[in-house]
Amino acid sequence: TTWVGANRSFAPIMTGSVYLGWVMNATPGINREADITVYDTGSTAKFIVGVPGDSTNAGVQRASDWASNESHYEIKPGQDYTFIAKYDFDAHAVSLVAYATNAAVPLEEPVTWLASMDLGVGFVTNLNRIELNAGAWGGEVIGTVYWDEIRIATSWRELLNQENPMWDGQGGDANWGTVSNWVGDVAPTSGVRVSFYEGIGSGTNIN
Repeated sequence: TTWVGANRSFAPIMTGSVYLGWVMNATPGINREADITVYDTGSTAKFIVGVPGDSTNAGVQRASDWASNESHYEIKPGQDYTFIAKYDFDAHAVSLVAYATNAAVPLEEPVTWLASMDLGVGFVTNLNRIELNAGAWGGEVIGTVYWDEIRIATSWRELLNQENPMWDGQGGDANWGTVSNWVGDVAPTSGVRVSFYEGIGSGTNIN
């Protein structure tokens, strides 16, 4: 059995959601593993996201009993993929999506994730450390594995370094859906938090 890894701590997060993003290139398969383990402040492993052992598909796994939920999204050897995982404290669930190198990562959080798993009420009370893991056993070798662009945030847009949509009112009307009323000429979708320039009076009606 061969394992390699590295870890990094961050300020504990106990409410809302934790988002974890990274780029990974691996050689998944039987007797191989390439993923990220997430820990609490007590150094207890809580869940694993990436490509679980003996799989070639993106998935999530509970660290206490190795129960997992694998997607049907295949991670092919030698290719870069962007992974984004989310832990929701209110729903006590971990979710994962993955995008191939030539696929655009959406600016808004997806409604449907590739794999999700309810870890149970009270199983995770805080998170503050990640560990990068690559392993092989049964005579297999790890192969080439690398991680890049590892990020931690508390929202999807923060993870992607995207500011909230900003209203500038340059569209000639007061309509929400007029794209030229927004900086960058991109109107926000439903449920997105937005910002307004200070110069816009509080009595302005926006339709």
